[in-house]
Amino acid sequence: MTNTSVMNSRNAVCVIVHDKDNDTIAAVLYGARNWSPQPSWTVPGGKAEPGEALDEAAARELKEETGLLVDPADLVLVHVIHVAQGWDQAGHFVLFVFAADRWTGELTNTEPDKHLAAQWVTASVSERSCKSVM
Repeated sequence: MTNTSVMNSRNAVCVIVHDKDNDTIAAVLYGARNWSPQPSWTVPGGKAEPGEALDEAAARELKEETGLLVDPADLVLVHVIHVAQGWDQAGHFVLFVFAADRWTGELTNTEPDKHLAAQWVTASVSERSCKSVM
């Protein structure tokens, strides 16, 4: 079933792609940006376009950043985060976090102007790293 929910606030989406067989997730390494003075690992994602369904935005961003293809109907909304100040210093936004364990394609750094790398990282290491900064 496709999620046709459309929000009209500033929205961002990201996708946790979990390779359960290898216990890894797809990650991209951003170069230094205005919101992060050091390179930073993150899951693929980005801004939803106005009027765009959130699951379709997540699938689009995943494809644009990694080359991985997911059916929006296979994405599961796992978390919603309200952020007080956005990456662009233009106020709050809402981040919709999706998860997928079915995809096609090969993980590739399809945006080398934005990312230093794209690779599979161990899910358990990623979880510990996230907990250590919370």
